[in-house]
Amino acid sequence: MVPEPIEGNVVEKEEDYDLLDVVVISVNKDGTESENRLLKLLSTLFTAGKTKEQRKDILETEFGIPMTVELGQEVERMCNLSEAILNEGKILGTVETMRDDGKSEQEIISRLMEKFHLTEDEARDYIKVPA
Repeated sequence: MVPEPIEGNVVEKEEDYDLLDVVVISVNKDGTESENRLLKLLSTLFTAGKTKEQRKDILETEFGIPMTVELGQEVERMCNLSEAILNEGKILGTVETMRDDGKSEQEIISRLMEKFHLTEDEARDYIKVPA
């Protein structure tokens, strides 16, 4: 299997390939650099830095997608998903950093509860996940 990039030049290690065809889409942070409309659309939906209202406005004005109530709700769900994924990465990064610094499990749990407004059970679940 060999990479066949359509746009960009992201390099993946050969051992990361498997027997399936895989499509990796790497979106840029502001969504404006690509001339590819699909990448620009995905960047608009899934990168941080824009409010839900800004995203809806861009979809309407730049992509001609009429923002119905139903579609607006779907956009909000997608935005919530991308925010949740980002937040989870921050939590796991905090756990890994604190482990590397030799912090105790209880110190890590307390920090997660304080910084990310988690319950003790939620924080404990992140401790169980290998960082």
